[in-house]
Amino acid sequence: MKSLNIDTKSKAIIITIIFVSAFFYSFLRYVIFGSVQIIHTPTFIINKAVAFASIFYLFMVLKNSKKDIQSAKIWFEIFSFSILLHILLTLTLLPFGFYKKMMEGSSLNLSGNLTIIFGVLTCFSFYSKKILHSINLNFNKLTLTLLSFHLFFLGWQGWIEPSKWFGFMPPITLICFIIGLYLLFMELKEKKSCGN
Repeated sequence: MKSLNIDTKSKAIIITIIFVSAFFYSFLRYVIFGSVQIIHTPTFIINKAVAFASIFYLFMVLKNSKKDIQSAKIWFEIFSFSILLHILLTLTLLPFGFYKKMMEGSSLNLSGNLTIIFGVLTCFSFYSKKILHSINLNFNKLTLTLLSFHLFFLGWQGWIEPSKWFGFMPPITLICFIIGLYLLFMELKEKKSCGN
């Protein structure tokens, strides 16, 4: 992946565009076409937007990690903040029935348990890189693999019936899953190229 050199102002603009676009998509899908009430925008919709934006911030991390480490570190900090906010909002919302596909009565079902454990492992992998002061280690492939499993178990039940997609808009988990697989493929392809 080629390095992407942009100054601080440009980064701020890109961060804003990514988040606003993610928010607009989330609001349109879940509030306008879906059944989520507008009063849940500050929590549920913001959480969806943050999670959606995070995959693009991760893309920027990997885009810069091979040639522009300083820029990649900045994107990694942005990504880390987004993930932390996503975790806090999700834990806050979880007991209130916002994630019914993860629940069976008052307990987590199998998909819910797998979603949580792969989410925890993904976060551990993210922050292990941060602790080791490096974003250019072999953690990339492990992290992207764990993230893909997290997204799969979180959303697969809603992927298989397009007729039930709100406004015929693909689920955010599906979009993120596809992007995650693309990033993993690029990492594996790059490793193979380096080995030749």
